[in-house]
Amino acid sequence: MIEVIRAYPLLFVLLVVGPFVGGMVGTYLGYDNLSARLQNERQSDRIERRADGISNEISSLKPPLDTLRRY
Repeated sequence: MIEVIRAYPLLFVLLVVGPFVGGMVGTYLGYDNLSARLQNERQSDRIERRADGISNEISSLKPPLDTLRRY
């Protein structure tokens, strides 16, 4: 293998080292993207749960409000 590197250093860098480094950068960027997506989904879930809780509280206030409106 060392003989190949000595004989063709530019081709070795372009065909072996380049794709390896590119793969590592792509892997890191993909992981970073998935991590951000997971955080966004968790935040969306929290917002939905809070909105559902508020909606349930408002619906429990509807009968007393209807009574007050009648009077």
